[in-house]
Amino acid sequence: MAGCLPNDRHGSLSPETRKHCVESLDNVLASSLGREKFHDYLETRGFEEEIKTLIFWEKCNKLINKHKEEMNAAMTRRFHEKARCTVEFAEEEDVNLDLGELQRLHRAVKGDDHKTTVSVLKEVRQSAFHLLGDSYRRFREHLVHAKK
Repeated sequence: MAGCLPNDRHGSLSPETRKHCVESLDNVLASSLGREKFHDYLETRGFEEEIKTLIFWEKCNKLINKHKEEMNAAMTRRFHEKARCTVEFAEEEDVNLDLGELQRLHRAVKGDDHKTTVSVLKEVRQSAFHLLGDSYRRFREHLVHAKK
């Protein structure tokens, strides 16, 4: 997939890149540069809660993508350590998950079944995705108006 939001030497976006990024939040989140630009947009607007949600989404996504179907004991231990850090981040930064999601995530990382943990991480990643929806719509409007 083409990167999202690359700048040319004048700092403007190519029309095709802008079009790609305004099509969906999925397109922005699928690109590290897209996430970076989205993060920058949120930061300049003072949307701290949304920044925390974006970071949480990234942490979940990274864990999910590093998961392997078959993991030895050491790999499983490291995976769960990183998952626990993700839960701690969600709690310390007060990521806007509902209580049920947070409880399921806690139970999953306390267990030793990495497949269950991945399943719950996918659920909470999807929740974070939905929480970013309104901010993405404002970001998209910003991209549309910036080209004019």
